Amino acid sequence: MEKIILSIAFLVASINTIGQVGLDTSDLTVSSRVEISSTIKGHLLSRMTQVQIDAIVSPAAGLMVYCADEKVKGVYLFNGNIFLNVSSGLSFEATGVSAIVTKSSNPAAADALSLSDLTSVGVVDVRNYQTLYEEAITGASSAPTTLAALQTIIDRVNTAGTPTVTAASGAIWMDRNLGATQAAKSTTDRASYGGYYQWGRASDGHQVLSNTTTRATSATDIPDHGDFITGNDDWRANQNDDLWQGVAGTNNPCPSGFRIPTEEEWKTEFAAESISSAATAFSSTLKLSLSGYRSNGITSHLNNLGSYGMYWSSSVKGIRSHFIYFYASITDLTNDGSRAIGMSVRCIKN
Repeated sequence: MEKIILSIAFLVASINTIGQVGLDTSDLTVSSRVEISSTIKGHLLSRMTQVQIDAIVSPAAGLMVYCADEKVKGVYLFNGNIFLNVSSGLSFEATGVSAIVTKSSNPAAADALSLSDLTSVGVVDVRNYQTLYEEAITGASSAPTTLAALQTIIDRVNTAGTPTVTAASGAIWMDRNLGATQAAKSTTDRASYGGYYQWGRASDGHQVLSNTTTRATSATDIPDHGDFITGNDDWRANQNDDLWQGVAGTNNPCPSGFRIPTEEEWKTEFAAESISSAATAFSSTLKLSLSGYRSNGITSHLNNLGSYGMYWSSSVKGIRSHFIYFYASITDLTNDGSRAIGMSVRCIKN
């Protein structure tokens, strides 16, 4: 009782003649109505979920709350119309969409985009096209800022599905390299080159040229980063020949129902399409382009861009892996290379 009386006495003593209230301070700022002073504690806002915040009846302009939902976490201020994130100035909807855009551009992050992320912000008709969704979102002429704009991108991918062609052998292939924004319009069409994959790795971000590099090999099949691993013949510390083996294979980077072709499937298609040069590779149904390769050397620079086409297969060749290449009037369908080299990938339907 004595403590309560003392606290009330202190609070009353801190109310000055112009109606200001101070807690733990008597030196009140003139412009403040209520002032709290502390060097060891802060002021805690009401912590609520977005559902609870949206259920507030007739919120007053200036009302502040803390949203505890992971995807839109932060302090929000009601501006008389909607709640806005104090840090970013974005609404709940725009904050969620912004997080989707960020995750799509960095698939190697620990909290990389998942299909459930899309449904959690209100996207409907989400299908098993995660890689295609990521590519479409990051490749959009302007990043979506509203749920409607994001839904338009998702709908466009759903309508198109996985773009395919039926080649001369009868096999169904993607019509473009994995990660490319379009099928090749010329042998040197940069938009058709796609990602530069190290053999056996998933679409974890390493295939994107703008991602950083590291010389540290990975002890696991799925590195905890999206760096391009350089300076070694294999990005894996201990080789694993079971990667990329079939549609259900570990780290298969292709869309659902597709996989990396085998050495024999490449040979069969080149024979069926009569591919014998860079020109016939492009004029074939597959529209193969001269994407070159990304070096596994320390500098990890691009080589033979615009002069060589180089594509991985899923086939293993000892401690190396098989790839095909072509240039000018030459094709080589029996080569093998270090698994840490970055090359183009073309997926085939299972």
